Amino acid sequence: MSTVKKKKENKTIEHSIAFNRELKKYNVIEQMLVMADLMSVGHGDVDAYMIAYPENRQYPEKQDRAIMEQILASAKFKKLLEARKERIKNGAAVPVSLEETDLIDSDEVAKEILRSAKSAPIGSKERADLFLRYDEIMQRNKVDVDEDSTNSINFFFPIKCDQCPLFKVWNEKRVEHGEQKINAEEIGTILRNEVNCRK
Repeated sequence: MSTVKKKKENKTIEHSIAFNRELKKYNVIEQMLVMADLMSVGHGDVDAYMIAYPENRQYPEKQDRAIMEQILASAKFKKLLEARKERIKNGAAVPVSLEETDLIDSDEVAKEILRSAKSAPIGSKERADLFLRYDEIMQRNKVDVDEDSTNSINFFFPIKCDQCPLFKVWNEKRVEHGEQKINAEEIGTILRNEVNCRK
């Protein structure tokens, strides 16, 4: 009898083709690309370094800081960082498929426009246009809220009838029409009788 041994395949998670293409394009290691990407979206150099190179935390602080500064000072990293910032500036940061996209509401759009406007150069036409768009969205939201509030009536019932604004208005209308004002304690009996009459 011959036994055939099955070879166990230990598959590991691998980087995407697009990520590997970026690594080859810039001729860098994964950590350097990750660090540049984090810095290009606004994270500080220390935070980006700590996330990209967690294995270096085992070293003493001076040595770890020296490694970080060496990376930051290298011409390769500077060139990579500029390229990543330019990529984000041009809007090609991350390709997203339609299935991964969530719809966002107008408040989130307004926040993004405001962020972009604040990052645009002061006095530029782009900055002015972005602030105008932000203002238009906020005005549209305000109109939507106003329309919603006029088309609906919200009732909040108080604990006691004598605190109810509807009860007070109803009593005032009764007095205007020459009827007697009703006590809050009597309203329960009146409502019960009204319900029983309709049955």
